[in-house]
Amino acid sequence: GADIVGADDLAAQIEGGIRGATVLLDSDTMLLPGHGTVHAVDIETGTETYRLELVPDVEGGCMWVSPTPDSRYLATAWRRGDTNPGRGVVNVWDLASRQKRFDDIEVPFSMGAVAISPDGTLVAAGGWTGAMGEPKSIYLVQRDTGAFIRRLDGLPNVVPHLSFNTAVSFM
Repeated sequence: GADIVGADDLAAQIEGGIRGATVLLDSDTMLLPGHGTVHAVDIETGTETYRLELVPDVEGGCMWVSPTPDSRYLATAWRRGDTNPGRGVVNVWDLASRQKRFDDIEVPFSMGAVAISPDGTLVAAGGWTGAMGEPKSIYLVQRDTGAFIRRLDGLPNVVPHLSFNTAVSFM
């Protein structure tokens, strides 16, 4: 088999460094969110096969990604630091066409996590949704349109990670 390229080699190739990694389950592709861009890299060769340009000229854009189990859709989230700091942006990409499903959705908090449901119909986003000592929230949006569905309130702390259970549709 081919040698696997090390994380240091990949990080050196990506401007701004890597902020996590996600392997697509139905392929040999690893998604590496960097500074405003998600890089799709072939696991065996370490070669970038495509990229999703989420945010041109972003300042501060820490990013989170969450693919559906069938690797058809990818939820993305990033923290604004350019024109509107303290806000987050959520979107969903169709990975086959490499196109956004809807216009970016700006959320009224600094992003900390994103997840897409196993069936790909819901996107959950959370992070720093309130001041210190105030309850925190998770926002749910619809995958196809980006329509706001509901806010889950009363969480005791910042939401640094989200995932859906693959056996049933709950977080």
